[in-house]
Amino acid sequence: MNGQNKRARRRTLAGPAALLDRVLVLASPYNSSLLLLIVFLVVVVVGLFVIRDLHTTNVEAQKMYAGSVLGLHRIGELQYQAQETRRSTFYALTTNDSNLQLEYADQSREADRRVRLS
Repeated sequence: MNGQNKRARRRTLAGPAALLDRVLVLASPYNSSLLLLIVFLVVVVVGLFVIRDLHTTNVEAQKMYAGSVLGLHRIGELQYQAQETRRSTFYALTTNDSNLQLEYADQSREADRRVRLS
């Protein structure tokens, strides 16, 4: 009966399950050590995968952060140049000295040009 039971089990198992069953039958004297080794190897492989994935994600996050900081610096410079344009225009319009009006108008045009180039 025992031989018929084994044959019936072999017929029902197919693919990876049959291969795993054969490996376990051959390694049954070393079952606990082998199982511990298999678990250890699986944990190591999964750990390496997670570490690699975390490293890749960290590099991508650093690139995104650097791009964001660069964009913020550009926006800050643009705001400063726009403020300089307004200030020079305001000074040119409020002063009575024609020489200062010319100087402020030139500063305003220069600041405006820098804003348009940014």
